[in-house]
Amino acid sequence: MELDPTMCLSSPEMVKIYKDNLRSFKWKLTKSLYGNAWKRHSIPFVFIPVLEGLGRDQKPHYHCMVGVARDRSEVFAERVCSIWNSMPFGGNRIDIQPYISSGWTRYSTKNALFANRENIDWENVLVPQPKSLAE
Repeated sequence: MELDPTMCLSSPEMVKIYKDNLRSFKWKLTKSLYGNAWKRHSIPFVFIPVLEGLGRDQKPHYHCMVGVARDRSEVFAERVCSIWNSMPFGGNRIDIQPYISSGWTRYSTKNALFANRENIDWENVLVPQPKSLAE
């Protein structure tokens, strides 16, 4: 895809590209951590992305809350870095922190005043249903 060099970083066209890029990242990460089991079973994988920096004079970037099974946590950081670095709109500015308080939620959603704001990337949210609801 060829990009228009005059396109604003927060234009609707660029936001779509960021979301498509993150969707591809999410599925590559899921497959890397769980193989094909993610297609067949309800896997313990939570992915909540927030797109920040859509205002003037800011560079758009993602904050993501990711929850994985304990048996995948040892390889998680390496896989995130490897896959994100290979993405067209990825990069090497990755900061992986354990979730320890609700402070992350407040920080990550500070620009999402209403549930329909585009800061929360609803298209890429992944929250598996409990087995009793999925069956």
